[in-house]
Amino acid sequence: MRDIFARSAATPVAGPQERRAPLPSLLLLPLRLWGALGRRGRIVTAALLATAAAGVAVAVPLLDDVRERIAGDDRRQAAVSLAERRRQLAADQRPRTAVLPAAVLR
Repeated sequence: MRDIFARSAATPVAGPQERRAPLPSLLLLPLRLWGALGRRGRIVTAALLATAAAGVAVAVPLLDDVRERIAGDDRRQAAVSLAERRRQLAADQRPRTAVLPAAVLR
């Protein structure tokens, strides 16, 4: 038992150079990560962010065009469906006239 306490007492306490700073708040974490990167890491990160921003700038108008095209197709399909349904209803509700044989009337 004494050996354990003796070793603990002999171990020096970490100095200020060896201690780590606590993690910052969530909003300041990217700033700390940016500061921890080296020069090459910052260049690569900036290039990746610029590429991502350019990709978003290109993708948004394309997605808007696709959305408008799909909406137009849906409107056309709804109009065709409505016209077909109206034709069916008109045909079903049209008065029917037929000459019945005399045997049916008796």
